[in-house]
Amino acid sequence: MAGRGKSCYNGRGKGVANEEGSDHDPFDDASLASDDEQASGERSALAGKHPRYSSMPPTKRARVDEGGSVSGSGGEDSVEEEEEEPGPPSAGGSDRSDRSDNGSRAVSEDGEEEDEAEEDEEQDEQGRGSNLMQEMQKLRTDQASKVQRIGELTTELEASSKSQEALREEIERQKRTIAAQTREITRLSIKAGETSPEGGPMEEGSEDAPTTTLAHVPGPTRSLLADAAHPDDFSIALLLPPEFFSASPPYSFKNTGFNFPHRVATSRAGTPQYIVEARLLVHVGIQLQHRIRGTKATEFDLPTKEPVNFKVELCYQNTNEVVKAADLKSPPPHLLSPPEGQIAEKRMLHGAIAWRFHCKFLSRNTKSPCNQEFYLRVRCTNPELLAFNLETITPPFLAVSREVKPKRASGPSGGS
Repeated sequence: MAGRGKSCYNGRGKGVANEEGSDHDPFDDASLASDDEQASGERSALAGKHPRYSSMPPTKRARVDEGGSVSGSGGEDSVEEEEEEPGPPSAGGSDRSDRSDNGSRAVSEDGEEEDEAEEDEEQDEQGRGSNLMQEMQKLRTDQASKVQRIGELTTELEASSKSQEALREEIERQKRTIAAQTREITRLSIKAGETSPEGGPMEEGSEDAPTTTLAHVPGPTRSLLADAAHPDDFSIALLLPPEFFSASPPYSFKNTGFNFPHRVATSRAGTPQYIVEARLLVHVGIQLQHRIRGTKATEFDLPTKEPVNFKVELCYQNTNEVVKAADLKSPPPHLLSPPEGQIAEKRMLHGAIAWRFHCKFLSRNTKSPCNQEFYLRVRCTNPELLAFNLETITPPFLAVSREVKPKRASGPSGGS
C-alpha cells in the first residue's frame, strides 16, 4: 500500500520503520530507549529470581534473555518477560503481545523438557554407576571366596599327597621285608637241610644232600633284613665268666679263661667287691645279640653300610665322669698299656670285639675321695646307629697293683 510505511522485526522484539519512509512513525527514539531499559531490568530481575541462571550454559542464558521464560526442575514458577512488539498503530499491540506470550510458553516448555531430560540422564548414569559398583563388588567377593577355596583345596591336596607318599613308602618297605624274609627262610632251610637249592624238599640219599663238611666257610654278609631293623632289636652283651653271679668271696677267675674281673673279695662294708690287678692282663669282650631272641648277631644285621666301631672308656663309679690321667695322684703317661689312644676304638668283626691291656691306674691314686672304684663303658661311635643305643658297662671294680695273700703261720720246730 503506497504512502504507508512497512515495519519489520529486528530480532529483539522491536519494530523498525521501512527505509522508504512513512508519513507517520509511531515509535520515536525516546520510546525505543525506554523499551531497552525496561527489557534490561526485566532480564536482571529474571536472573535474580531464577536459581539456576548463573549455572546455565550461554545458549540457555540467551534463550532466557530472548524468550523471557525458563522452567526449573521441581515445578518452580516460570518467569516470563513480556515486551510490547511495535507494529502498526492500529490493533498491532495486542498481536505482538500474543506472539510474545506464545513464544515465552514455547521456550518455557522446551526448557522444562531439556531439564527433565538432563535430570533423567543424570539419574540413569547414577543408576548405571550404582549397578556397576554392585556388580563389581559381587564379582570381587566371589573371586575372593574362590581364591580361599583354591587355597584350602591346595592344602588338602598337599596333605593327601604326603599321606599317599608315606603309605606308598610303607607298602614298598613291607614288600621288601617280606621278600627278604622269604629269601632268609629259604637260605636257612637249605642250611638246615630241609630244602634243596632248587626249592624242593631234600630226599634221603639224593645227590643234593650234603655228604661231607664243606671246607670253605664264607664270611658273614649283610643281612637282607637290615633295612627293616628296629632300635629295640639289638643289644650289647658283656662276656663274663659263667660263675660270675654265683661266685661267693673269696673267689678267683684267673684260671677260667676270662681275665675280667680277676677275683671277687669282701669289702670293708662286708659286701662282695670285684678286683682287677694291674700286673695281670685284662681281657674285656662284647658280643652283639638279638635282644628278644638272645642269639648272636653281627654288624651286618645293623642298618648301615659303614664299618661298625666301638670305644672303651674308663669312668668313675660315683660321678660317671671319664677318667683322665691328669686327675690321678702321680699321674701316669697313659691309663692303659698299650696306650688308650691306640686301642680304645676298634672295629666290630663277626659281631664281637675284644680289648686286651694292662691297667696303669690304681684306686689308691684317686682324689676326693681316695680309693674310688671304676667301671668300663663300651659304646658304639657310629652316628647313624645312635638311636640303637648300642652301649654297655662293666660291674664296678677296685684297681690294685697285685693280690696280697695272708701269710701262713709256721708250725713248731721239732728237736732232734
